[in-house]
Amino acid sequence: MAKTTVVNRIDTIYIDTENPTVSVNTTVNDAGLKHSITITIRGIPITGISGLAWNKGTANRIITIPTDSRTGILKAMYEDKSVTAKLTVTTYKGSTYVGISERNCQIATTSHNSRPVIEGFIYLDSNIKTTAVTGNTKLFIQNYSILKVTPLTAKPRNESKITGYTVSCNGVSKSSTTAKELNLGTITKSGDVVVMVTVTDSRGYTTSIKKTITVIPYSSPNLSTITLRRTNEIESEIQLIFNGSYSPITIDGVNHNQLLSFRYQYKRTSEANYGNFVNILDELKMNGTSYSYSNLQLMKLDVNMSYSFHIEIRDVMEKSVVTDLYFTIPQGTPLVALRKQKVGINNPNPQSALDVTGEIHMNGFPVMGIIQTSVEDDVSLNSLTTQGIYFRRRVPQENMNYPALVFGMLEVFSCSTNLVTQRYTARDSPFDVYIRSKVNSSWSKWVKK
Repeated sequence: MAKTTVVNRIDTIYIDTENPTVSVNTTVNDAGLKHSITITIRGIPITGISGLAWNKGTANRIITIPTDSRTGILKAMYEDKSVTAKLTVTTYKGSTYVGISERNCQIATTSHNSRPVIEGFIYLDSNIKTTAVTGNTKLFIQNYSILKVTPLTAKPRNESKITGYTVSCNGVSKSSTTAKELNLGTITKSGDVVVMVTVTDSRGYTTSIKKTITVIPYSSPNLSTITLRRTNEIESEIQLIFNGSYSPITIDGVNHNQLLSFRYQYKRTSEANYGNFVNILDELKMNGTSYSYSNLQLMKLDVNMSYSFHIEIRDVMEKSVVTDLYFTIPQGTPLVALRKQKVGINNPNPQSALDVTGEIHMNGFPVMGIIQTSVEDDVSLNSLTTQGIYFRRRVPQENMNYPALVFGMLEVFSCSTNLVTQRYTARDSPFDVYIRSKVNSSWSKWVKK
């Protein structure tokens, strides 16, 4: 009686090769037997190969998988890089069924043979304001050009399907399930910048292609230094001095940028609307892309009024960006203000016979005055070395170097930060007084008097 051929081992089947084969190690007991092979995936028979005759004995049998069987298997695993299948060998003696032997096997694809194919992509600057400056949709201006990318339609391989396209540039990524235009927005980096398009298929295989685009560095015109003030801080004459620069937009060695206007307007701070603009572009001193201006008699303004200034700078990117700067010129503060029975020093409106704004020195040393703020909760008394009188209106916290946790008044006497005496007087009865001193960096202990 004929014995069933036994399947001992099955090597991995790489189904996405051009002419895939399956290597089956079998033991054949009778050279006159015939065999058929069936491959089943997820319980569904996918292919059958019949009429196979093998020599008696144990050996590897190499069987070529027919084209239609290869296609059927690839369609069955269009979402799988590899799959576990069942291979069944059926044995016949003539037309008489003898038996079957079966084993699981791995059917696999490879990235090299199955990853999708994409020929390229189209990119452009879609901002008509920046392309008007560059004259080229393939050049980009930093922070203002808008990058749009359209992948060409990718081709899937070996019965897979295209599931998505991802475009990335400078840390920004956009995705779509179809090959359509994707907007990546402005580009914050300058120089040579890489744009990459990645296509993904249903098996998870990917293919990426890259192109390098040119992003021209750009920042809006600016002022590095500016002085906008009254002469001596008190006069009616207004001084305007500044230095600044603008970014070149260099294409093929030629700068396509320039200042188009530099103007100012002003108003009394209390008013709602600014006056007309005054353009001083022709008065700027230019040095390449740098500029400077100095006018010590720009205009005269009422010394008793405060004024708001608006400076506006435009270059060829004016349709995208305008530099606006705002400043305030306070009313003039005379060194000495004489009022009826009152004198103000650095104070235009004295409230007493002598009203001083600022520190007072006598014989080279500061005269102690009242500090018009209380000592805050997080301030240590060790940090108060400036002469004055300070108030503590709440119970102090611990570890802030108070002599006692009581309301009180602190008097500080000093001729330098290295020689300081502090006196703390409790607000409430019995009005305890504490004294300590600081020499160089060391504070003495509080002494109760």
